[in-house]
Amino acid sequence: MSRIIIIGGGAAGLMAAVNAAEKGHKVVLLERGPKLGRKVLISGGGRCNVTNNRHSSIREFLANYPRGSKFLIGPFNKFGHQDLINWFEKRNLKLKTESDGRVFPFNNESSSVLNLLELEAKKYDVKIFLNTRVTSLEKSDDFFLVRLNNGNSLQAEKVIIACGGMSYSQTGSSGDAYAWAKNLGHKIIRPKPSLTGLLIREQWVKDLKGLTIPRVELKLCQSSKTIVKEAGSLLFTHWGISGPGVFKITSLAAGTNYEDFEYKLLINFFPQYTNIELQSVIRKHWSSNPKRKADNLLKGLIPQRLELMIADKVFQNSSSKAAKKTVSEINNKEFSHIIELLTSLEIQISGIRPSGEEIVTAGGVCLNEINSQTMESKIVKGLYWTGEVMDIDGFTGGYNLQAAWTTGWIAGNSV
Repeated sequence: MSRIIIIGGGAAGLMAAVNAAEKGHKVVLLERGPKLGRKVLISGGGRCNVTNNRHSSIREFLANYPRGSKFLIGPFNKFGHQDLINWFEKRNLKLKTESDGRVFPFNNESSSVLNLLELEAKKYDVKIFLNTRVTSLEKSDDFFLVRLNNGNSLQAEKVIIACGGMSYSQTGSSGDAYAWAKNLGHKIIRPKPSLTGLLIREQWVKDLKGLTIPRVELKLCQSSKTIVKEAGSLLFTHWGISGPGVFKITSLAAGTNYEDFEYKLLINFFPQYTNIELQSVIRKHWSSNPKRKADNLLKGLIPQRLELMIADKVFQNSSSKAAKKTVSEINNKEFSHIIELLTSLEIQISGIRPSGEEIVTAGGVCLNEINSQTMESKIVKGLYWTGEVMDIDGFTGGYNLQAAWTTGWIAGNSV
């Protein structure tokens, strides 16, 4: 059987290694870091969000990939999320599906996922080399030459690249494979951060750090034009805003140069209501206690810190004017301002988190040059691509890991 070298010891690399070795191939896995699966370990807040199980069809599942959805149709029909769940449970890893569809190990420990993969690799005699960085990848007529940072080199009939993009750079993702791909004749779609936080200069945003709003509607605007609109939860931080809703926005608008200072975000804290309906809700809320002080004008409807910020913007100084005024004394202009702040609060964006901190990289090896049925390069025979190094990325919720598992499984079986 063939000698296979797999570059990268994350989700895609381990899945590829296990499946290739199970078929009798001699598999060597090279990992540049000190241990395997570092992204697996930190994913899902350390619980490992293995996949998502809330969709009734592959088509619904694929709607969560801003890039790569068409390419993944064939692969997901071969090895989709239910196949993955079965694969793990067949190997005695018990999984659970939470109310939002996210799938985790039953014990909430990401290490259990990694331990299983390592045991499977050991079972099929996969040779694993840690702290081993690939410096170059070359192809001759008959074999690949893989040069290493220790001065040694290895030969293989086939190579599977599974070393990721540039996200979470502290885990070892450095984008090395983009250079190898170019040297071997592949086209690279410009890599850019996706699923990342937005930097905000306004102090009031930072004053709300730690506050999470479960569901808001977000509009990213360039001047007066809406670029993208999404719903999701919002987290205020000491540097700006984050959370699943923001991640979706930055994913759909990946590559935007926010440093042009042309971009702003509009937040609607009550997307379930029209403006007229919201006015009615607030009026009714006030009617139950017309002597409520204006600095508590939205008590029970939104978190207190957000309420104080709204009051401060409406009355300019919430500690004096609003404290003396009752809600029944709020005039029409002030009421309109309250509704405006609740439905289209404007925040000026100054940038995104530093490169390498994003959850996933958008862009990568051009999908037109990869056979989706096998993951083999159409440019270089015997070369296979998997996971984030390709121009595939999804939203949070287990979608990026599923793409890694699936493409790794297919590559491992195809060699």
